[in-house]
Amino acid sequence: MPFDRTSTFMFGLPKMTFLDWNATTKDATQKKASDLRDYLEDQHTKRRPIDNTAEISKLHLSFNDAGVMAQFIGTNGQKGTECSITRHALQQIGAFIAPQGAKTSPFNISEAITAWDDETRQICANLWRKMMKDNHKELLFRSKMINDVRTITSVQGKNYAVVKDYELFHKNVDNYRVVTAQITSEHSHYRLVENKAKLETDPDICYEIWNSDAGTKTLSLEQMAWVEICTNGMKGWSTATTFASRHYGNTESILEGYHSQFTGKNVEFISDYLAMRKIEFDVRNYLDTCTLENSFAVELEMAMETNMIASPKGTLASLWDGMTLAAQKFPNRGDYEKLAATEIFQIMEKNKQ
Repeated sequence: MPFDRTSTFMFGLPKMTFLDWNATTKDATQKKASDLRDYLEDQHTKRRPIDNTAEISKLHLSFNDAGVMAQFIGTNGQKGTECSITRHALQQIGAFIAPQGAKTSPFNISEAITAWDDETRQICANLWRKMMKDNHKELLFRSKMINDVRTITSVQGKNYAVVKDYELFHKNVDNYRVVTAQITSEHSHYRLVENKAKLETDPDICYEIWNSDAGTKTLSLEQMAWVEICTNGMKGWSTATTFASRHYGNTESILEGYHSQFTGKNVEFISDYLAMRKIEFDVRNYLDTCTLENSFAVELEMAMETNMIASPKGTLASLWDGMTLAAQKFPNRGDYEKLAATEIFQIMEKNKQ
């Protein structure tokens, strides 16, 4: 019967996580940035990535029992390797082939289908084929080996500048350890901490790095303070982004700008943080009167009662510690850490008046 639900069909491979560990992972503090670089370079070699520029019209999508498969077919009918394809890559293709001014794309139409049978799959295949066959726009199709299958993970404009993760750690990382490393099929996220603090309550320089193998994020480098409490890291952000670049243009120029900023340390906010440890502050009154988002305020109040506050209780720095500890409870941790930095610096400015 048409529209009988089939549980095995998958409309593109979902987001995949290849590496996920942080400072709470056993022995994470022993990982050197140079070791991470070697690991990334080894994984890059094993996944055998291929970046291929081709017209959209040359790509053929088939909808079979298990999911969507992709294959390039030349003008002479010569067929390339049949590949898996991610949901993210399908979404990117859908955006490129959607008619100008259209309210939806073939991706949105296909994703909305909840029951897949032979008839439905054929309708979707015809829809995509119709919109792709006369589209001669050249795109960069990026693929790699995942579970021993060649998989298209990303589709970009042909001027997309590829920045490989291991290239981010070729310089200036010998004195850093890794406290966070997360790699997915769509982005990568790292935190490197300088090895200088003598006590776990002392702040260290830390860099937060984001990159994307699939065009979901800009390459960015931000600087913060990192305080080690037990196995949990808490940090306060610098007030300015150190480096950010779209993946467009010349890769070497992008990397040159990135590496030049990696060593541009701003220790002023570290000094500010240490100074806050000497500033008395009525934390209880702040908790009773603040206008923070309710869920964050609740986590903050609980954080202030723990033994994981690095700074003396009753100081402005202790509030910052509590905010960055509370931020760990949220998936968008970085947003709340930035909120904490903004809130604290606003309090400091008021105290100066």
